[in-house]
Amino acid sequence: MSKGIAMSDHNYDLLRVMFERWNAHDVEYVYGLFADNYREYLNGVLVKNGRADAREADRFLYKTIPDYRTELDDLYADEHGGALRWRFTGTGPAGPFALPVASFYRITNGRITECWQYGDPTANAHALGLDVLPRQVGQPRDGRDLPDRRVLPMVIVGMQPGC
Repeated sequence: MSKGIAMSDHNYDLLRVMFERWNAHDVEYVYGLFADNYREYLNGVLVKNGRADAREADRFLYKTIPDYRTELDDLYADEHGGALRWRFTGTGPAGPFALPVASFYRITNGRITECWQYGDPTANAHALGLDVLPRQVGQPRDGRDLPDRRVLPMVIVGMQPGC
């Protein structure tokens, strides 16, 4: 893994610890690293606006994939934030999966203010057991409840829980 110097060391450690705590399922610690005005984009679309919104939107993910983990492949940080290449792994309704993700973070005053995630929306939806197309968002499927309407766009355009 790559690593910079000075302030970048702090940002490197912040992102590394965030992933470690997320793997330990200590999501309250992870959300505590976010600024109140945290914003998250998935494949270019704003999907989470604020720390509370991120926590609420991710509940479906934690419920659907109780054994979620991240496998960090590469981490780079500088004085403004960091970039990661990682895999989101777990066992969803469709079985075990490993989804590659690229993430870019902006960090200001020691808090994560923005996250830009990029991943395969079709693989994400399949891993979560969602058959979202061609049905309308929110339409029930075979008697199973679908998540809140705010969660489905996250799954369709990409995903990364808690970050």
